[in-house]
Amino acid sequence: ADFVFTSCPTVCPKLTQRMLEIQRRSRHLGEAFHLVTITVDPENDTPEKLAAYAQGYKADPLRWTFLTGSLDATDEILSFFKQRLA
Repeated sequence: ADFVFTSCPTVCPKLTQRMLEIQRRSRHLGEAFHLVTITVDPENDTPEKLAAYAQGYKADPLRWTFLTGSLDATDEILSFFKQRLA
């Protein structure tokens, strides 16, 4: 999983490129492996914007999901990951 926002000009494209490389390297794992990218800007990153962003990077929709939701839900997910990584 990673966290980006579609209007990010700096680190987000690098993170997405890295996820693209992971997608390529994990292709032999089939359904046993799935990538998830979550926007940290849900107020601007609509499902349509995320779909266009994913398509621009040639993300395989069967193996890589781009998620958005409410700001509260995004904050909750970020807190979960912070706790697990601490």
